[in-house]
Amino acid sequence: MDQNELTVQVQRLAGRAFLNCLALEESLKSLLSLMAQMRVGDLIPEDAKGILDGQKRLTSGQAYARIRQNTQQATNFDQLLDVAIRARNELVHQLPCRCWMVKNASEFQALAAKAKGLTKGVADGVDVLRLMIRALIEVLVQESPHLVTPEQRSQLEQLHLPGKLELTVTYR
Repeated sequence: MDQNELTVQVQRLAGRAFLNCLALEESLKSLLSLMAQMRVGDLIPEDAKGILDGQKRLTSGQAYARIRQNTQQATNFDQLLDVAIRARNELVHQLPCRCWMVKNASEFQALAAKAKGLTKGVADGVDVLRLMIRALIEVLVQESPHLVTPEQRSQLEQLHLPGKLELTVTYR
């Protein structure tokens, strides 16, 4: 593999990893915003708009801490998201530096294996967050159907998320 091919492969690897990291960040923001709209825990609807439009800036770790603070999750949920946040941080903060240090195919293979494992950890976290979002939307549709437009209901019905998550929501 010549240097140009190696550069292209490294860029593709980083692109896939960063795309998954972005999905994790947006899923965290979406879940936190939805929780605020539903007044879960100490979150309030005014928080939701600021979270989504970027006026209320949170790191991924801060968003996750707010979610944990306002929910009682199963151990499996916590473990998957802890792994996802750590993997996201390593991909975002360390992968770019490592990419520039790759000089040959064997170094690339080692980096690719590490990045693929981290990317899977992030993707698993995204899947869990999407299940949480779907479960909360379903609660919202059942408990407050007047807040959901027919278009939003149609979009919800088109979601095809894997698995099932049992969820209890306590309103205040």
